Amino acid sequence: MLREAAQPELVRQINSATLLSLIEAKSTVSRAELARLSGLSRATVSNIVETFLELDLVHEKGIGDSRGGRPPVLLAFNPYAWYAVGAELVDSDWMLVLVDLRGQVRKSLSVAINTNRPEDAVGAFVDGYYRILDGFSKPVLPGVGLGVPGLVDGKIGVIRSAADLGWVDVPVRKLLEAKLGVSVYVINRHKAAGLVEVSYGGGVGSRNLVYIGIGTGVAAALFFEGQMLQGANSSAGELGHVTVEPNGRPCPCGNHGCLQQYVSGPAMAARARELIRSGNRSILEEMNTGNLQLISGKSVCEAAEAGDSLSLRVIQEAAEYLGIAIANLVNVLNPDTVVLGGPIGANSGALLLKPLERTLRKRSMSHPLRALNLIHSTMGNEAGARGAAALVLARKSELIFGVEEASSLRQ
Repeated sequence: MLREAAQPELVRQINSATLLSLIEAKSTVSRAELARLSGLSRATVSNIVETFLELDLVHEKGIGDSRGGRPPVLLAFNPYAWYAVGAELVDSDWMLVLVDLRGQVRKSLSVAINTNRPEDAVGAFVDGYYRILDGFSKPVLPGVGLGVPGLVDGKIGVIRSAADLGWVDVPVRKLLEAKLGVSVYVINRHKAAGLVEVSYGGGVGSRNLVYIGIGTGVAAALFFEGQMLQGANSSAGELGHVTVEPNGRPCPCGNHGCLQQYVSGPAMAARARELIRSGNRSILEEMNTGNLQLISGKSVCEAAEAGDSLSLRVIQEAAEYLGIAIANLVNVLNPDTVVLGGPIGANSGALLLKPLERTLRKRSMSHPLRALNLIHSTMGNEAGARGAAALVLARKSELIFGVEEASSLRQ
């Protein structure tokens, strides 16, 4: 009896998700067109649309052209009916955003974390979550997206390892769901930023895209035929641990010569210090008041922008190694777009592009290279948090109506 009673409601939930997706994809659409596109009866469509109107998910927006009868009333998706929260963990801060159903940021907030202990990071996020919702009167989807560093198992919401934080097997989903009472979706922060590129940035319209985030580490988001590749256990995209020097610098992962030991912010800072200690002059010394330990990847990029020859050398060396890795991606995966992002990739992207292009011409096969568009991200510091919020938006039908919807953003 329970199964029979529940079945009509499940069917309605599925139909609601289908119709909402159709309305969202159109600028305006009539009830009759929805019935034709979905294969549902006009009565079913009208009944569900009434619910949408009551929930403010849809607005009636003008009159369409008549096809022999009464002119149809047109419907339009309302992106301001619900909102979603996403966040990115960057260094010792959470960047939180509140976005509408189109993914546009309506409010943002940065929250400091006092220590690098997982429980303190969780506590700081909970504080930020309630602060960003304080005084906000619109409905918020009962889910949160998190972009975090390291190797992430998104299926179970566990950070398997984040070397720069010293975290191993942190069950961040379980910890936060217990405190917030909402669903939590977890993804590597660079993969989250990749979602923003394909949804709103330079990757819109791309079917085969690689987003490479460069910050304290290096990670990639791989999109092929519009779908993000996750891998057998959510590990796809660990580009930072591709070997570019067989007997190179040691990496915390246990390997030697990993890409991130040559291209990440800390690696670039270490290389700059090495060159200065070898007798090379640089404005980095003055910028950091003579304390070489204060040199960061960011300051190397700033010095390079100012024309500092040592910093330009560091970036060109990094571009050579990055070019080797990207050339392998071009030859194996044949992407149409590669986007450089993250604190280093976005901010020094223009400086990286020319030496990168030279390396790609040397190391890539000419045919797949001809299809490639190499760009740097312009999505700003909120990209990772917006991408994490996109994980929630991809589940809006599930969160509103209780039914899953198909999406390339799902994990």
